[in-house]
Amino acid sequence: MIYDPVLTVGLPAAVTASSGMNAMAHCVEAVYAPGANPVTTLLARDGIKILAACLPALVTDPFDLGTRRDALYAAYLGGTAMAEAGTALHHKICHVLGGMYNLPHADLHAVLLPHTVAFIETHDPAALSPVASALGADSAGGALYDLAARLGVATSLGQLGVSPDQVAAAAAQVAAAGADHAAATPTAARSA
Repeated sequence: MIYDPVLTVGLPAAVTASSGMNAMAHCVEAVYAPGANPVTTLLARDGIKILAACLPALVTDPFDLGTRRDALYAAYLGGTAMAEAGTALHHKICHVLGGMYNLPHADLHAVLLPHTVAFIETHDPAALSPVASALGADSAGGALYDLAARLGVATSLGQLGVSPDQVAAAAAQVAAAGADHAAATPTAARSA
């Protein structure tokens, strides 16, 4: 695998931002997925901190190769952590929506990440406390939403062209698929 910041300079700012939020989703999910452990959490926290610092800078200055290098390193950390921890609720929902409506992968992750995290925080705030801490915030979901808005990425499914009826159909499919208990309850995943 090659991570070369020079190859990413020509990306439009919107693609850089949404791709960065996709990498952020990998980091975040590595904190609460079924295979999460102290090592995946450590890698993920570092990735979250770096991405939160780098992404706004890259949207305003796409030619900063040092910042691009750091963002790619953070994306690598997220991919490595998620490969060990596995996927959970956020990715399950994204895969259903993306598959049903052929939505752009990174944009979909950027939209759903703050909302999925806020949902999990409502039920188990401790599950995402490492994420909130890495973001320097009280609420991981709120901080991720603010970051997404600051980057100018879509923050709602409607902005991706998904209608309320389509959301309801996707929700029914997610529920029918029965997202496993560990994916829906991060505490169980952390104690495994």
